[in-house]
Amino acid sequence: MNDLYEHDGTRYSGDKVETDGKKFWFKKDAYCSKCGGAGYGPWFPDGGICYQCNGTGGHYLKVTRLYNQEQIDKINARREAKAAKYLADKEARREAARAPFMALHGELYERALRVQDDNDFVRQIAYRASLAWKLTDNELAALERAVTRAEEVRARPPASDAPEGKATVTGKVLSTKVQQSMYGSSLKMLVELDDFSKAWGSVPQKLCDLLGNDGLLVGARFTFTADFTRSGDDAKFAFFKRPTKIELIDFQKRSA
Repeated sequence: MNDLYEHDGTRYSGDKVETDGKKFWFKKDAYCSKCGGAGYGPWFPDGGICYQCNGTGGHYLKVTRLYNQEQIDKINARREAKAAKYLADKEARREAARAPFMALHGELYERALRVQDDNDFVRQIAYRASLAWKLTDNELAALERAVTRAEEVRARPPASDAPEGKATVTGKVLSTKVQQSMYGSSLKMLVELDDFSKAWGSVPQKLCDLLGNDGLLVGARFTFTADFTRSGDDAKFAFFKRPTKIELIDFQKRSA
């Protein structure tokens, strides 16, 4: 007899095949799917009877249809056609739902797609837009800002190597962080220099005095002199200490 298959495409390897000349099937013992044929289970403190088979064990002969190669090929073809139709219909519905958004924000969406690999937030919002999820006005405004920043970063020339040794540089504060050590706490900052390399070090007290407090440091552009040590892992990054000769150039608070 030629190879026979179950409906899911699994090849039947048994020998108890019955047929009426056109169809093939086999029978096997089966039991209650809840208790496995025991008639009772551990779900009651007193070991009560199975409520699915009423304690009988649910024994029966399960008849499973078998198919030859030609028939299983037809089944697979129908299954694939049905899946393809489902996906096409789903995408058509999604495209129809996306149409109003694309009419208003299509240009922003295309810009987001071009820079999504550079920004996790942009990638997440662009993905939601692709699924026709509704975006709030605040999310759209945040997306516009994030895309613009990502485009500006892409348009920059490559960063130079970070300074080494004592140097006078100009840069902008990107972020601040309070760090704890055995000597107490200190305020650190990440500075992006004008050549687009970055440096990490202590916030000079004079800069705090000029700007008021650490919450207003981000966005400050200033010139300072310090001792720099280039990172061994990234030539575009350095650590600095003993910043002096602070000269504030301007302050532009970063938009949220």
